[in-house]
Amino acid sequence: MIAAVHSAAATAASSALVVLGDSFAHGEGDPAPDGGWFGWAGRLAAFLDIRRADLHNISARGATPRDVVLHQLPRIRDLKPSIVAVGCGIDAALTGFRLEDIACDLASVFQWAQNAVAVTVAVPVPLPPLLQSPQTPHLPRSEIPKRVDAVNLVLQHQASGCQAITPTRTRARTSTTPTFGAPTASS
Repeated sequence: MIAAVHSAAATAASSALVVLGDSFAHGEGDPAPDGGWFGWAGRLAAFLDIRRADLHNISARGATPRDVVLHQLPRIRDLKPSIVAVGCGIDAALTGFRLEDIACDLASVFQWAQNAVAVTVAVPVPLPPLLQSPQTPHLPRSEIPKRVDAVNLVLQHQASGCQAITPTRTRARTSTTPTFGAPTASS
C-alpha cells in the first residue's frame, strides 16, 4: 500500500493530494504549527514529501458521504490529483444510517477518483473516543461500534470495486482526538 501511494506522490503534478471527508479527515483537534489543522491528511502529505501547497484538504466537520458528493466533489471535479484520500462515514453512522445511500455515495466518489487516474486511499471510520462518554448522541453505546463496522464494510466493498487502497482496520480502529464524535450543531 505505502509503495503505491509513495510512487504516486513521486510523480505528482500540481494537485498532488486531494482529501475528502469529515472532521477526522480535516484534522480537527490536531493543530498544525503554522495554523489550521494537521491530522492524518497532513501527516500523510508530510510522509510523502507533498508540499502543503499541493495538499487540497476540502473535508469539513459533520460531512457525510452524501455531503462529500454534493458539496466537496464539485469543488475538485476538474482537478487531476495523483492521490485522493477519502475519510468519511462517522457522521452518517451516528445520525442518519442508510447503508444503501452510503454505498451509492461512496461509489460516486471512488468512481470519480478512478476516472481521474488517481491512487485512492479509503480511510476506515475509527471508533470515536466519546463512545466512553455519556454525551454520545441518540444511540446506545453498544450500537455505535456495530454501525461503524457496517459503514466500514460498505467502504471496503466500494473501495475494492474501484481498486482503492484501504488501510488495515487495526491501524484505524480508534481516534485519539478528544472532540472526535462530539455532537455538532448540524447533528
